[in-house]
Amino acid sequence: MKKINTINDFLFMCLKENNNWRYPLFSILLSIFTFIKIISIPLLIANIQEANNLISKFSIYFIIYGISIILYRRINLKFEAILNQVILSKTISGILRKQEMSKEQLIPNSVYVEISYLVRDVSTCLYFCGYIFPLIISVGFVSIYIFKKIGLKVGILFIFSLILTYFYLFNESKKLSIKSHTVKEENIKLLNNSQDLNMNINSILSHDYLENEILKINNQIIKFKRSLISGFNSRLNIQNFSILVNLLFIISSLILIRKNKLSLIISFILINLSFNQTLIEVIDQMPLLIFYYGNLKIGFSKISKYIEFNEPDNKKKVELQVKKNKVSSNKIIINNLKYSYDDQEFLIIPKLEFDDSKIHILKGKIGSGKSTLLKLLFGYIMPKKGQIMLNDTNTQNIRVWRKNVYYVPQICEIFNKSIKENICYPNKDIQVEEYKLIKNLELDNLYQDLISKNYELGIGGEKLSGGQKQIITLFRALFSKKQIILLDEPTSSLDKDNRRIVHNLIISLKKIKKTLIIATHDNELIELGDHIITFDDGRINTS
Repeated sequence: MKKINTINDFLFMCLKENNNWRYPLFSILLSIFTFIKIISIPLLIANIQEANNLISKFSIYFIIYGISIILYRRINLKFEAILNQVILSKTISGILRKQEMSKEQLIPNSVYVEISYLVRDVSTCLYFCGYIFPLIISVGFVSIYIFKKIGLKVGILFIFSLILTYFYLFNESKKLSIKSHTVKEENIKLLNNSQDLNMNINSILSHDYLENEILKINNQIIKFKRSLISGFNSRLNIQNFSILVNLLFIISSLILIRKNKLSLIISFILINLSFNQTLIEVIDQMPLLIFYYGNLKIGFSKISKYIEFNEPDNKKKVELQVKKNKVSSNKIIINNLKYSYDDQEFLIIPKLEFDDSKIHILKGKIGSGKSTLLKLLFGYIMPKKGQIMLNDTNTQNIRVWRKNVYYVPQICEIFNKSIKENICYPNKDIQVEEYKLIKNLELDNLYQDLISKNYELGIGGEKLSGGQKQIITLFRALFSKKQIILLDEPTSSLDKDNRRIVHNLIISLKKIKKTLIIATHDNELIELGDHIITFDDGRINTS
C-alpha cells in the first residue's frame, strides 16, 4: 500500500474506497445541464418575439434543469456523508491499530478534536467544490458561444479576462494559504494556552496572578482576530479584482458588438449575466475553499503520526497461526535481551524463564526496569537485541503473541460504562461458565456487591477509586482465556481493605493455573511469589 504522507494521499485513498470516485464523476456529468441556465434560457428570452411554443420550451428547460439540480445536490450530499464515514473509519481505526503496535498507549485528546475538524473541513470543501464543477462546464459553453456567434475579438477578450482573473486568484491564493496557516496556528495556540490555564488554576490563584493571565489571553485573542481580518481582506481583494475585470470585459465587448443585431446583443448580455452569477458565486467561495483546504493540510499533518493506515493481516490467518502455536506449556523464555533508552543500555537480561502457573514477582527500586520488562513482554516496546519466546512465537509476531498475554498497567483502563459491562468486557453480561468460576472461587458476593452500582463510570473511570479500578481489571483477567497475566504495581496507593481484595484475586488467578508476572513494592504480595526477580539498575538476580 502506498504510504500516506499528505492530505491529498489520504483523500485519494478515501476516494478509492468502494469506488467513491463515482460520485464526483456523476456530479461533473450533471453539471452539463448548466447549459440550460447559461445558454438556452438567455437565448430564448433574447429571441422571444421569434420563438414558437414559448411556454412549452420554457417548461421543458426548467423541468430538465430542476431535475439536474435536485440530482446534483442529492449526489453531493450522499458523497459528503459517505466520505465523512470513510474518514472517521480510517482515522479512528488507524489510531487503534497504531496503539496496538506502539508504546504510545494514550493519544492526546487534541488528536480526536483535530479529526472532528478534519471531517468538518472536508465537508466544507466539498460544499465549495459544488460551485466549481458547474463553473468549469459553463466556461466551456460560454467560450464556444462567444467564438461561434459573437466573434473572434470578443472571444479572445473573454479568454484574456479569465486568464487574468485566474493568475490573480492563483497569486492571492498562495498568500491566503499562508494566512490560513497563521489563523490555524493562532487558534491552536489559544486553545492550548486556555487548557493550560485550566489545568493550573490553583497555582494561578495561589500566586494572585489571575488578572495578569486574563490580560495575556485577551492579547492572544486580539492577535487571533488580526490574523482573521487579514485573511478576510485577501478574500475581498480577490472578489473586487474579479468584479472589476468582468465589468471591463462586458463594457469592452458591448463597444465591439454595438452594431450587431439587437437580439444578439441582448442574448450576449443575458448570457454574461447568468455566467457572472455563477462566476461571482465561485469567486466568493474560492478564498474560503483555500482557507479550509489549508486547515485540512495543517490538521492532517498534526494527526497523521498517530494513525496506522495499513490494513491489518487477515484475521483468519492470525487465528490459524494461534491454533498452530497453541500447546500445553505457557513458559516464557528470554535470551540475551538488551533494551536501550536514547542509545544507552537500560535493561540487560542474559537469560530468564517464567514457568507457567506460577506467581513471578519483579521487585526493585523505581526506575530499575520492572515496568519496562512488562512492556517488553506485552510487545509495547521491542528489545534492541535478544528474543522473548513463548513456544514457537516471539514478540515480533505481535498479534499472535498477544493472543496469549493479558496486561494490566499501573493506571487501570476503565470504559465509560457500568461496572458490570467493564467487568464482563468485551461481553455485556457475565457468561454462565464465568459465574460458575467466581462461585467456585467464592468471589460471587464481591461480584454482586460491585455490580449493584449501576451507572456509567465516566471517561477513564473518573467516578471510581484506584482500588475499585484494580478489582475490576483483575476480574477481567479472571474471565480472560489468556494464561499469562502481567500486572504493574496492582496494589500501589491502595488502602488496606482494597489491597486485601486484590491479594485474594491474585491468589484466585493462581488457583485457575494462570501465570502471573507482577511488578510490585508490596511486601505482602512479594511473599505470595513463587519466583522472585530483583532488579538493580537494569540487571537482574533471581531467587
